[in-house]
Amino acid sequence: MTNVAVACAVFAASVIVSERFTTHKLQSALGRVLIVHLAGLLIATALVRTVDPAVLAVFWFGSLAGWIGVRSHLESSILLQMLHALDRGATTREQVLARCLEEYGPTARIDELVRGRFLARTPRGVTPSRKGRLAARAALFFR
Repeated sequence: MTNVAVACAVFAASVIVSERFTTHKLQSALGRVLIVHLAGLLIATALVRTVDPAVLAVFWFGSLAGWIGVRSHLESSILLQMLHALDRGATTREQVLARCLEEYGPTARIDELVRGRFLARTPRGVTPSRKGRLAARAALFFR
């Protein structure tokens, strides 16, 4: 039972460290998040010696997939964001629409893709980066 508690504690610590790296959207920091969790898995494997490393890896990656799914769903939920905005007090329909366009409009989406290095700003405008072209090809492959 102690081994399970240690593994869960190291996973929780990895989640906390990952949250510090996620300044905007999860997709922008996914590489850093995966590095933190890989380091956490290695630490957990070193601390928990009586559990088969394959079992620990299955637990770890299953928990990580669950955390990423919940985290990305919550951050992309416009409804939750609007409910949070309404919690600050009464607003008009125009104010809600203006905030929605500000936070989820084309400019905000392009800025997020630039932060995630999927797009690059050039003197000619915005163009896909190498990472962006790779992601587009992968999306076509999995379609």
